[in-house]
Amino acid sequence: MIAEADLWLAELEAFRNELPNLVTDAARRAGLLANAAKTLLAIGKLTGIGLSISPRQILDSPNWRIIEAEIIRALKPFGPEPLRAVAKALDATRGG
Repeated sequence: MIAEADLWLAELEAFRNELPNLVTDAARRAGLLANAAKTLLAIGKLTGIGLSISPRQILDSPNWRIIEAEIIRALKPFGPEPLRAVAKALDATRGG
């Protein structure tokens, strides 16, 4: 996937370099580049390439809440110490 993203980036750079020869109007050229950037952003969102998610965003997501509940359920038989250790580590990641 990263190789494909690199290929798209190379294509965009080639397009940017060729654009002055293809379109002489600066406003039109800027519009074409903006559309290309929007397209690449959409591709990045679909593929996850270039998407940056903070640990806090992950820990605050509903899907994480499901995983967290399963971790707690799995650790309960081992007593309170493992639960406290995991809770402390997660709180530190959340900034707590």
